[in-house]
Amino acid sequence: MTVKQAATGSLLHATGPGTADAAVLGEAEGCARPVEACGAFGDHAEHPHDEVHLHPGVMGVLQALADPVRLAIVRRLAAGSECACGALGVPVSKSTLTHHLHVLRAAGLIVQREDGTRRMTSLDREGMERRYPGLLSSVLDAPDPEFPQP
Repeated sequence: MTVKQAATGSLLHATGPGTADAAVLGEAEGCARPVEACGAFGDHAEHPHDEVHLHPGVMGVLQALADPVRLAIVRRLAAGSECACGALGVPVSKSTLTHHLHVLRAAGLIVQREDGTRRMTSLDREGMERRYPGLLSSVLDAPDPEFPQP
């Protein structure tokens, strides 16, 4: 959906719930970048505010896997097939889950596809094996980290 910014009259796209009735950008949730900057379909990957700052190569993959929530997501995806984001069952808010999935996607660990209104997520085993042979299986075979109990 595009909305017209009241002050300048430029077209902007809005995403998220409640945007269908948005008359001006201030009432819409989502991206406040001009449509031209986002591509024909509102591609958020081009936005500087959505960038994930990971080291290049294998260091970025290890950096992404260093977070316990992201490691839990990868382990859950490895245990089954693709699943909807809401079915991952991690104890974080939706916005935090979105951030973690964005980091995993940027590192090349997961792939996502849209299925109607849902975004289906799966582990990119083939891509990881092609880029870093044995790394993903080593991470998945390692025991869960043990944390000291208080």
